[in-house]
Amino acid sequence: MKTPEVLLSVADNTSRNLLECLYARFDETPMSVNFQLNEIAEIVLGEALKSSRGQLAKRVRDLYKLRGKVAHAGRTPDLREALRAVDTAEQVFAWLESHLTQNRSRPVGPDGRSDVG
Repeated sequence: MKTPEVLLSVADNTSRNLLECLYARFDETPMSVNFQLNEIAEIVLGEALKSSRGQLAKRVRDLYKLRGKVAHAGRTPDLREALRAVDTAEQVFAWLESHLTQNRSRPVGPDGRSDVG
């Protein structure tokens, strides 16, 4: 759940309230990681993964295709696929962490927005 944690911590008060509502949709299908890393990240972080790291975004899609095959078809990934999946996840976590680091260095205004300055 790293993506929601980063997006919630970086969001201003208004965006945070909206994100909390979206993440609490118990009667709906959960938001895909691709949607969170691209459309939601574009709004909250000011940057989508597919815009800043296009190849990594493609690898995330491949990772979730592989995940589906493992979870729903009982397929075992080969060593190359497994290593690529782990590397992809680590790179996404680093990309998310970079936004946490950037956000912590920005001053926060009284309305909770981090774009003051």
